[in-house]
Amino acid sequence: MTKPQTSLLVASLLILNLATAQAADYERFNDKWRFYAGGFYPDVSSKIDINGEIVDPPPIDFEDTLGLEESETTAFLGVQWHISNRNSLEF
Repeated sequence: MTKPQTSLLVASLLILNLATAQAADYERFNDKWRFYAGGFYPDVSSKIDINGEIVDPPPIDFEDTLGLEESETTAFLGVQWHISNRNSLEF
């Protein structure tokens, strides 16, 4: 996913969320069950560089050295059960 596509997706979700929040009038806080899903797509670049007068080694790139991914999609699911007005369990 490119940066413009990601920005457009985030902006669309924010606008949709604002419209839903105004229309819902906080009805979802009274639901007995709540199910939700989401995703996270981080783009990570980790490097370490050691500077000194005696030794000047090249920078170490953790993704290349340790074989880590620079980006990885992670999904999550959740359930919340409102037992009473003040108590709930979330998994």
